[in-house]
Amino acid sequence: MNQDELTPCYQALSLMEAKFIADQLNAEGIKAVSDGQDMQDFLGAWEGNPRVYVRKVDVPRAEKWLVEYEQHRKRHADEELKRQQGSD
Repeated sequence: MNQDELTPCYQALSLMEAKFIADQLNAEGIKAVSDGQDMQDFLGAWEGNPRVYVRKVDVPRAEKWLVEYEQHRKRHADEELKRQQGSD
């Protein structure tokens, strides 16, 4: 098994989110790439959401960051929902 081989670690909701996550992982020192618009243009529309890829050796670090990202995203969504319900 080649530890430098890229493997999917996250399925994003959009191309923009996939790029954001790949950029954030790179900023943390985790080499990451995402499906991109150019890839979609070349291959045509694909089934499912865009993915983020990291090296197999980096999967545990990426998963740790992604858990924190998901928790932050859920907290933000919950706060926004409460704010909207309070303004009704």
